[in-house]
Amino acid sequence: MGDFNELVSGDERIGGNAPDAMSMADFNQCLFYCNLLDASFVGSKYTWTNGTVSRRLDRVISNLSCLDQYSALNIRYLAKTGSDRCPLLIDFRMTEGAPRGSFHFQNMWLKSDTLFDVVGKSWSVLVYGDPFFVLTTKLQTLKLLSQKIKSGGVW
Repeated sequence: MGDFNELVSGDERIGGNAPDAMSMADFNQCLFYCNLLDASFVGSKYTWTNGTVSRRLDRVISNLSCLDQYSALNIRYLAKTGSDRCPLLIDFRMTEGAPRGSFHFQNMWLKSDTLFDVVGKSWSVLVYGDPFFVLTTKLQTLKLLSQKIKSGGVW
């Protein structure tokens, strides 16, 4: 968890100059090569503001091993109070027994009215880098969403 001062994609800002594509690509490649995932969250999309520019600079980064150890990892960005940053509230619970296995598609998901929205959301995220990195990042995002569903999250 931390103040990374880097954007993953251009839609993580409002106002100000366009983000530096090379910086975003470097940050995304760092996450990829270190096998780290940007954990999903609830709350405002932007964690920092100066009043005219808003950006998502604070995030929780995790690896799959950590996600396997916790049955629920919920991150909530709270409202700013007296600071230009949003505080982060992290709630997690240990998984009892063996760690969760690999991804398995569940046929029941096809019956969900929001399946295509969830898949579309994970695939519509703008990711910079070589094609393999883009594909891997989008698949990791989809896996995170599927883990939330398995742990009782909603579509």
